[in-house]
Amino acid sequence: MKIVFLIAAAADSRCGVGDYTAKLAEALRERGQDVVIERVGTWSLSAILALRKKYSGQKDVVFHLQYPSLGMGHSLTPALLPLLLPSSAVYVTLHEFSIFSKPRQLIFLSHAVLSKSMIFSNDYEKVAFRNALPFQRAALEIIPIGNNIEVVTPENGLAVPRRQRVIYFGQLGEDKGIDFFLSTVQALRGQNVDFEAAMIGAVMDHDTPLMKQVREYADLYNIELLFDRSSAEVSKELAQSKVAILPFPDGISDKRGSALACLEHGVKVVTKHSIKTPEWLKRTTTGIETPDECTATVKALLDSNFANEMAPETSLLEVEIARRKWPSIADEHLRLYRN
Repeated sequence: MKIVFLIAAAADSRCGVGDYTAKLAEALRERGQDVVIERVGTWSLSAILALRKKYSGQKDVVFHLQYPSLGMGHSLTPALLPLLLPSSAVYVTLHEFSIFSKPRQLIFLSHAVLSKSMIFSNDYEKVAFRNALPFQRAALEIIPIGNNIEVVTPENGLAVPRRQRVIYFGQLGEDKGIDFFLSTVQALRGQNVDFEAAMIGAVMDHDTPLMKQVREYADLYNIELLFDRSSAEVSKELAQSKVAILPFPDGISDKRGSALACLEHGVKVVTKHSIKTPEWLKRTTTGIETPDECTATVKALLDSNFANEMAPETSLLEVEIARRKWPSIADEHLRLYRN
């Protein structure tokens, strides 16, 4: 069996779906699978026909579209994949669906009818798809995303001491709730709380009003800026941090890899809960609604006994994190392909 992943993101782009695909491909190769990542620069009829020609005549080929990814744009041509590719085994992972406009959702009408499986990272997106396209014939599956920031064991084998540090971790861009983090740090400084603050992540565009604000707050309130670090460096920074403020505007959900990385590294996550938040995340993170509530919560966590704070839901967290290890995710994909 040959597994062909289809994405539009370049290998060096800062694309979460691209990173996910690369990790999944690596995990499948470790299981002896023949895996290829086709990076389609421009989604067009000619691009799909080129793929058709390239793999024509090859047996046991699985085509798996990862959608959306950087560079994919709003092209309608992904709808043609199950019609034109030389295989009866076409799969799609929709990393997002509920936020798409109705015309964009209709791109997947052909997949709903002709693809083998439609894969989602959480139940909320699966239900949104079923409600939008209720006549699908494809099997609807849930396979959770994995953690792109693996826990790195220090060379000396000793745990890194955890500091009284509050962090933001993730992409730095609009609609990420970054102003929520900045206002919380400002309020804590105003209350003379003794703590460190840092922002860790990838910057989408350094020349924006938001990044100007970030740099201004960093100077005013002593926030360490740790941008565009390697996975190993990020792991080390997470392992030293105590509390992460991740105020996703639409609420924490299974698709939030930054939250998963924090939880796996033992960082207490303060975030927003919503209808998208599964029960396990409601039980293993601390929900807040307002900046004042966030400030009080973070202050209490900084003052708490960290080990006791994490203890009540440790077993649940371990089970859910195990499901999101790359070997487990690869096994779930192989189960679908072999069926």
